[in-house]
Amino acid sequence: MHDTIASLDHPQILVPMGNFALEALIGKTGISNHRGSVYEYVDRNGRTLKVIPILHPAFTLYEPSKE
Repeated sequence: MHDTIASLDHPQILVPMGNFALEALIGKTGISNHRGSVYEYVDRNGRTLKVIPILHPAFTLYEPSKE
């Protein structure tokens, strides 16, 4: 994933969808606590990108009461 991000021409914002993506990208867990926050990620080319985590869309399938 980090190589793919580094290969992009002009990325500006990364939006990890869910806990697994958030942890893989910036090492944080607990998507409910971090969703909507803005973090920074420095890719392998030294570019600083904004990271805005959101809940995975499938979350509403598993927790319909929290739509």
